[in-house]
Amino acid sequence: MNTNSERTSNQGLAENGNIHEMRKRTYWEKYGVKRFPYRGRRRFTPNLDQHFDGQISITNDVFGLTIQQFERTFRACLGRRKQNSQRILNLRYPVKSSNKYLEYLENCTGHIEGYVLWPGLNVNNVYLYEQLVQIVGKERDIRHRQRLFLLKDIIESILDISNLQYITSGSISEGLDLPGSDLDIMLVIGDVEVVNRAENIKFSRKYTKLIMETDPLYPGFTRLKLAADDYHYSYRLIKDSLVQRLQTNKSSFYVSTFKFVQNIQQITESVETVLHGPCLSDLYETMDVAYCLRCKSFPYNASNWINRHRKHWPPNEVIDTIVKNGCLLVPVGPKAMTNDQLLWRLSFSVAEKQLVHSFNYTQLLCYGLLKLTLKHIINKQHDVKDLLCSYFLKTTLFWVSEKVSIETFQLANIFICFFLCLDTLSSFVNNCYCPNYFIPEQNMFQGKVNMRNNKRLLSIIHGIERGGTAGLISNFVSEGAILDCPAPTFKCKSSTQLDFVFYKYISKLKPRTHINNCYRVVIIAKSFLQSESSIFVQDICKWWIDSLNHFVVQLLPRPFLGQNVKNKQNRYHKHLLQCLQTDAVNGWLLYASFYYVIGQYKVTLRITDYVLSKCTHDKLYTGFSTFSQDMINKYAKNICTKNVTLNEKAKLATINYFTYMKRSSLIPVELSLEVENNELFVPPVVLTHCLRVLCFNHLGETFNTLHALQDLNLTVREKYFITSCLVSETLTILGVCYEVSGDIDSAYKCYDKVSRIRVGTNNTAEIRKKELLKRRNVRL
Repeated sequence: MNTNSERTSNQGLAENGNIHEMRKRTYWEKYGVKRFPYRGRRRFTPNLDQHFDGQISITNDVFGLTIQQFERTFRACLGRRKQNSQRILNLRYPVKSSNKYLEYLENCTGHIEGYVLWPGLNVNNVYLYEQLVQIVGKERDIRHRQRLFLLKDIIESILDISNLQYITSGSISEGLDLPGSDLDIMLVIGDVEVVNRAENIKFSRKYTKLIMETDPLYPGFTRLKLAADDYHYSYRLIKDSLVQRLQTNKSSFYVSTFKFVQNIQQITESVETVLHGPCLSDLYETMDVAYCLRCKSFPYNASNWINRHRKHWPPNEVIDTIVKNGCLLVPVGPKAMTNDQLLWRLSFSVAEKQLVHSFNYTQLLCYGLLKLTLKHIINKQHDVKDLLCSYFLKTTLFWVSEKVSIETFQLANIFICFFLCLDTLSSFVNNCYCPNYFIPEQNMFQGKVNMRNNKRLLSIIHGIERGGTAGLISNFVSEGAILDCPAPTFKCKSSTQLDFVFYKYISKLKPRTHINNCYRVVIIAKSFLQSESSIFVQDICKWWIDSLNHFVVQLLPRPFLGQNVKNKQNRYHKHLLQCLQTDAVNGWLLYASFYYVIGQYKVTLRITDYVLSKCTHDKLYTGFSTFSQDMINKYAKNICTKNVTLNEKAKLATINYFTYMKRSSLIPVELSLEVENNELFVPPVVLTHCLRVLCFNHLGETFNTLHALQDLNLTVREKYFITSCLVSETLTILGVCYEVSGDIDSAYKCYDKVSRIRVGTNNTAEIRKKELLKRRNVRL
């Protein structure tokens, strides 16, 4: 029997137009099946046959089913996929801040937050959900925030030359940009290695080795003992923080948390800070910075967490990553023990951030609703204020997410999940025991919730549960947490929120003085530009590249010294052109400084005229640590309605303070003292008028010099684009300009005023004041 001839005849029948007056194409279209050439060997090709009872069967195929059977099987398959949608999503995208998941969100047409099939018609549920989406944000916005902070951590860590790893934590880095959300920065000291046991030590003079000593009385805390014979080679900060302790007739060295924090304060004394727990905060408490140590292995007293029974969350890939990364150690002891300065807290901040990044959208909304409830309902009761914090709520959500099926966290069940978390929290409060998610033996409520205050707290939580969604809406409206936002403006609001996260946190890169590190980061940012799928993230990568050129161009050799001056200046122009893209004026001020340094004063004056025309009140000054609602609304009205990229928005609408790098090659010689040991931050209008004073003075135009000096004085008096933290720098520059113009008395007054300012005092003013006194004495 000729099989080939049969195959040919079968194919001929299959490829004919109609079989039993049936169009085959209808079924391909109906079931979404497309024909494709089969490259392997197959005995028969699929055939469609119609029986006498009217049923259609597919024969000679892998199914061997009738159309009705196939339809039932296909629908059942779709039903199972829908029923297990969150579990499948967790398997495909365990880390939802990844580039792959962002790409999925961009391309997914069925992922729309505004359309939820609610069980029954509950107007309160629908209204509260819509408001929650507006306050917390759409999932794309949350994932963008998470992704941006991950990339910023990489950029800042590479820029740093002191072997400090930069890690952001807090609500903002977790993706939630709610009013009052904080950003914490953890700086991990890379020259110190912490191990669980002495047997795990690999001796190397490159690192200081510390051994963890856990105390069963204080789970979640540990002592750090210096490895034997490592004292003389210890990292300076650790060596200065050691205390000796006698144990079983043998003395050992331990790291004191008190001494460690004291030494950190001394190292950072050039910046005024206040102590806030284990963190150092600026005077306005806008940001907390914690110096910490890392143990690369997962702590033994948290090892039960790895294999603990759980339903579906967290995904195995996330668990493996957390275990691989170990934990951090923060210099703060238990609240119940104020006299023991040797206990360090085990911090799982990085692990918790990874867990939040693995949340689905429902879990994130639930987290946001819990935080809003704490702020606008629970903490408004003065007798229980500050008993709970958002960290306790996050821990509660972790426990609930682990114990229930991930399919429970569907958008239609958002309020069921919320009240499930409240029920779990009330049981914690009732028992006065909130178990740490990683080390359940540690009671998070210690020193907070006890038998004397838990009854009042319980009554408030039960009241929230009884009130349901209607009660939540009533409380939120009375506190002003819910603001009706018309649907057409929501897209603009969403875009504006993302832009301001960028302006407040992502755009501020700390100046670095090593040009090689800057070039490395430019290469990394360009690789991000190629690999990232989100247009918004790509725009920020472009901005980083342009911004890094501000650092690079000031670290180049001086443009007027040595040989090949023309080639040097061409190289400057290449970098300066990219600097023009960051905001409305900073790049032009760099150009003005460049032309001033090479002696082309008239060109500098023309550029400063242009800069002054751009420094108008409608511009957003990103040098502020906070932005008023009026500023945000004005920006949204003028800029967000235009269909432009983030880079174009920044160039059109924003200005920022100007940064002269340490020993910058573009600093005017009159200000070189200010950058001898530190960077110099100058308000843009102040620097513009300063350059005009210096240029007119060099050109010998006395009248114009005095006129420019008068403009500078008025700018300082009116505090035009001058923040409080830059007042001392501003007065110092004003004093320099007075000194250049010959007004020694006014210059002395400016320097003297700087020496009395507590915030951001510039120490060069004192040096300049002494120099003026010497010159006065010589004259006398």
